[in-house]
Parts: sequence; C-alpha cells; structure tokens
Amino acid sequence: ALNADPATHILSTDRFAVAVSDICSGLEGVGLILTFSAAWLIYFRREYIFPRALLLIPLGVAAIFLLNVLRIAALMLIGNAGFTDAAIYGFHSQAGWIAFIAVACGMVLLSRRSPWLNRTALQADLSAPTDNPTAAYLMPLLAILAAGEISRALSGSFEYFYPLRLVAALSMLAHYRDKLWALDWRFGWRAPAVGFLVFLMWIAAAHYLAPAASMPERLALMTPGLRISWILARIAGAVLLVPIAEELAYRGYLMRRWTNADFESVPFRAVRWPALIATAVVFGLAHGAFWLPGMLAGLAFGLLVVHHGRLGEA
Repeated sequence: ALNADPATHILSTDRFAVAVSDICSGLEGVGLILTFSAAWLIYFRREYIFPRALLLIPLGVAAIFLLNVLRIAALMLIGNAGFTDAAIYGFHSQAGWIAFIAVACGMVLLSRRSPWLNRTALQADLSAPTDNPTAAYLMPLLAILAAGEISRALSGSFEYFYPLRLVAALSMLAHYRDKLWALDWRFGWRAPAVGFLVFLMWIAAAHYLAPAASMPERLALMTPGLRISWILARIAGAVLLVPIAEELAYRGYLMRRWTNADFESVPFRAVRWPALIATAVVFGLAHGAFWLPGMLAGLAFGLLVVHHGRLGEA
C-alpha cells in the first residue's frame, strides 16, 4: 500500500520511501521549460504566428508537470520492486532531464509542423521529403547523449548498459553513411602526432583533476566474460565512436556554422579565428572538469582541420 504524508512530503510503501524535496519537486523542470520555450519563440519569432504561439509556453509547463508526476510514480514502482540502486542512483537523477528533453523536442517538432502556429509550415509541403544537412553531423553525437541518459537511468550507480551508446552511434553512422562517406577522411603524420601530445596532456590533467579510483566494485563482480566485454565496449566508445561523433558535430558542423548558416558551402580552410576559438571553448565546456585541456584539445584539432582542409585530420 502507498502512504503519503503531506506534512513531510514523504511517499512510502513497506519496502521503499521517497521524500519529495524542492530539488525533485519538478520546479527546476518548469523553470527550464519556461526559459527554453521563451528563448525559442524569441529567436524564431519571424516564423511563428502570435499571439497563438504563446500557447506553447503553458502547454510546455503542463507537459513537464505531468511527466514529473509520472517520474515520481515510476520511481516508487522501481524502488518498491526491489531495484533500489537503479531507482536512487539511476532513474532519479536522469528521468528529469529525459522529461525535459522530450517536452522540448516535442514542442519544437510539433509547432514547426503546425500551420496554425508556424508560418513556414503554411508554405511548406509537409508530405515532400526534405534534406536536412545538419542531421548527418549532429545525430551521431545526439544519439550517444540520448542513449547515455537512458543507460544511466536504467543502470544505477554503475552504468551496466553503456553498450547502448555504441548501438546508438553505429545506427546513426550507418543511417547517414552515404553522406558521411563523401567527406574527406584522409590524414597525414601530424594528426597522430598531435593526438599523442593531446593524450599526454589529458593524462597529466587527469592526475590532478580526477580522483584516484580503482575498478568499480560492480564491474569487478561481473563474470570474466561480461567484464571483458564491458571494458571492450567502453574502449570502443571512447577511442573510436565518440571521437568521430564529436568531430562531426564540433569541427564538421559548429566551426563552419559560426561562419555561415549554409555551413556545407564553407571550406574548412575558410574558417577564421573567431569561429575556431568559439568552437574550442564550447568543446572544452562540454568536458566538465576537464574544460581547460578540452579547450586546448579543441583548438589543436581545429587548427589541424583548418590547415589541411579536411575533417579526417581531427
């Protein structure tokens, strides 16, 4: 039986209990969706039909509130079923972000295809196939990030389902293989030399920025076959797939997008310092505590691409 104490904001069963604090109340999600929807409508104000487009704001807030109710209900169900580790360390921390991403993406996709809300949808033939050049560059990285959210939500304190990231990345690379295969993937001797120097810098930074840690206990408790498979998947992701996805997104797309909206028409050699530095800064910030070595690495990779005029260098 489920018990609810309004005074303490505690939901409990005989096996599991949750205290609904301000952090997990959904207020942060409401604030995020308010900020996102307002910024979106301001930036694309010429596309939308006002004042009816303003309905997106309360609809987004209502959707995020409803999903937060479902999130807490699902948290109770998972914990009560005996999966307390997944409930506390995985689902609890990731479900809010998954809900926000789902509402934000749903609001954007539906509103841009609605002739009642969007002027461009009035003029477009929605049944005709469209070519989105951005997708091939961004979807591999976005798929990895989305799979990571789901993987962490399912895994608990240790990410058992890390291989989901590999499946997501490979599926996107395979889907856009024709377009990606046409890129220049050649590289010279400078690329591995710069890569080796960045590797040394990263190891040195990890010595100071990352806490010392042994093998995770849950990984050590796996059978040898599962443990080796997980480690190989982790290496494949970190060494092969994630770098390809990152370079497509940062050097292939963003660095040229700073220069011109029609980024595919911009040769890599035509990229100037402001775009190069801005991309390196964003790349570094995406690496959390390693923001400084990340910026330096992003600058090095960008210089290689601009100097040689091909993405394969990075």
